Amino acid sequence: MSIGAPMLAVYSFLRNERALEGVDTVADIGSIEYEIKFPEHDRIFEDFFRRAKAPLPTGRNPETGLYKGGAREVYENLGYEYKAFDIDGRFGSCVFDLNYDHVPVEFIGWAGLTANLGTIEHVFNQVNCFRVVHDLTKTGGLMIHLSPLNNSIYHGLFQYNPRLFYAIAEYNNYEMLGQWASTSDPSFWLPTSAKKKFLIDSAVMVTLMRKKKASDFVIPLQIDTPMEPEKGALARYNVDSFAKHVPAPPKYDFAFKVDFATLESRRLTMEQVMADDSLGVLAEGGPDGARAKIRMMEHELRRLQAPKWAVRDGVRGIARLMRRAGSRL
Repeated sequence: MSIGAPMLAVYSFLRNERALEGVDTVADIGSIEYEIKFPEHDRIFEDFFRRAKAPLPTGRNPETGLYKGGAREVYENLGYEYKAFDIDGRFGSCVFDLNYDHVPVEFIGWAGLTANLGTIEHVFNQVNCFRVVHDLTKTGGLMIHLSPLNNSIYHGLFQYNPRLFYAIAEYNNYEMLGQWASTSDPSFWLPTSAKKKFLIDSAVMVTLMRKKKASDFVIPLQIDTPMEPEKGALARYNVDSFAKHVPAPPKYDFAFKVDFATLESRRLTMEQVMADDSLGVLAEGGPDGARAKIRMMEHELRRLQAPKWAVRDGVRGIARLMRRAGSRL
């Protein structure tokens, strides 16, 4: 993955929320690129740097002419001290094998922001990857993960459950700041606390956490299953009991929408999302999503003042036909 319009929306939102204040060092997990894939997003990329009063990166894709280059240029132009860690050493990254290597002593607790923008799903040793993120990040620093979700088949080696990050946060005393799932509109992100029906078409999610104290990384144990392990087996997990834990909601537990014309953002509860027809359609998978199609048909039947039984039976019939045609519901 790379820094494109969706991550520009995320970073714009976090900047507007002042969530990145105090960050001056960035560690990248992987030799990440910035890449603009659609001509209309070139202006958004330019405005992002203009608004930050920062020099515009100069890299261009020779095939498309759109902005593309190493993420180092993005972060350094924005004023951050930057290090990247990857096995291929591109863009001046430190040559580092995420399967096996440990963070060098001089970089332990170095980063005010550690960014995994689509790297660790390509690495088999997940424990070492999360340990590296933990060790790189300073106390009080931020960790951001851009991770493949439901529909990233054949991308990398892993897809991720939102619960994974909550478990990692709980066992390592991180503050969960926010977790959002993508929509078909790169400027619009849903909280993963939304019902599953809203997230089924999401391809990626973003998780933002804060490291609250210096400690060794702790591998989490899933705690919402009907197991009863011996108490002595729990010591390595830093917990006293196997009682089910209910994680606190994140600080930013809401949807957000970024206006790409101004890069201003607004918070949205799910009630506000569903009260807005255009956002409601996006939340249900976009105009091409199966649920959105059914919802629009239902609205049309109601607009025509069809009897309640006709609306009900019509929607059920449409749903059956779409299932037979292979649409995901």
